[in-house]
Amino acid sequence: MLRCRRLLVALLASAASLGLRSALAAEDPCAVKLFRWQEDCRNLRGQAAALGALGRLRYLPLNTSGSVWLTLGAEYRLKTEYYNAPDFFLRPAFEPYTALGERVLLHADLRTAQGFRVFVQLEGATEANRKPLYFPFDRTRPDIAQAFVDVPLLDTTVLRVGRQELDSGGNRLISTRDA
Repeated sequence: MLRCRRLLVALLASAASLGLRSALAAEDPCAVKLFRWQEDCRNLRGQAAALGALGRLRYLPLNTSGSVWLTLGAEYRLKTEYYNAPDFFLRPAFEPYTALGERVLLHADLRTAQGFRVFVQLEGATEANRKPLYFPFDRTRPDIAQAFVDVPLLDTTVLRVGRQELDSGGNRLISTRDA
């Protein structure tokens, strides 16, 4: 009975947090998205006084009318992995270790009210203390992750040229983010 009660409390708490999350997302004029290129911060126009110092980076008007603006953003991930006997003590000489990984994504999104757009995202990753070897995908030099240009052609048609990260569906075999 106690187990059922705990399960019920966990389900209710999850449902409440989902409702709160969707309410907060509905209020946010520039919600953070999984793909940064999907964020559209034009609704922050005229709200600079209400935004904090970092929030002002989400909408930087480049002319007096606000028809050209720049959005700046970043994502930083810190990952720690502790290994102690990953081979189930089959090799007694193994020493436990803690690996530390970092990943940084920086992006800039230049837009105009007419629909022209330039999006650039840079990435870099490092790792330290992994034994016996480093994984090549955990260490990268700064590189262009995404870069594209949008040119409006007709009312709803946009020509996009460049490199862009796309969602591949359920993300079971192919994931858009490294965990």
